[in-house]
Amino acid sequence: MWEQRIRELADAQGALQRGDMSGALAPYDPDVVLELAPGSGPDLAGTYHGHLGLMEAARPWMDQWNDYWVENDRITPIDEDRLLVLFRDGGRGRTSGAAVSRRLGAVLAYRANKILHIRQHDSQEEALDSVGLTE
Repeated sequence: MWEQRIRELADAQGALQRGDMSGALAPYDPDVVLELAPGSGPDLAGTYHGHLGLMEAARPWMDQWNDYWVENDRITPIDEDRLLVLFRDGGRGRTSGAAVSRRLGAVLAYRANKILHIRQHDSQEEALDSVGLTE
């Protein structure tokens, strides 16, 4: 079960990097809730609902980068319905040309093998703390 979920998540991340929003949304429940922490980006912190909410959150972030990328550092099942994902993302600023990256973490909750809730944290340490784990 977790192997399939992890593969689907990686496929969705790849689709997002390619700008394929349909593929990026595939593992998400239509009623998904995304909570972005304050450090998520300019004017992006907050709660987003459904596939349209995910696109509303992703587009302004994606539009500011050339060569956007995501790499998973650690993926850990927490229990039968939650997954911890520690990742890095970055790119080259579309306007500045500066290379930027950051290390983040998220806790994903599943319902019927679809991601129903995402809580993205400002750091990998915060994500680990939120589920009672350490590095």
